[in-house]
Amino acid sequence: MTGARQEVSETLATELARIKAGVELPIMAGFGISTPEQAASVAALADGVVVGQRHCSSSSSKYTGTKLRTELKRFVRELKQAIFPR
Repeated sequence: MTGARQEVSETLATELARIKAGVELPIMAGFGISTPEQAASVAALADGVVVGQRHCSSSSSKYTGTKLRTELKRFVRELKQAIFPR
């Protein structure tokens, strides 16, 4: 199941460890990440974080053009700051 969720799966760490043990490729994780805090917690477990559905769906229904671009940039900046705090 995909889409925004309230919290990251409690089994994610175990699932990612199992996957990492079986492959030598970087592992990306997504599925329901909808906040910067969730992205940061997943980034601590995976090699990369996939975020898109939640924000694209909600923003594109509210904004268009320049305002949509501005809103997406803001959200990406918040994700980056959560994953890579200064």
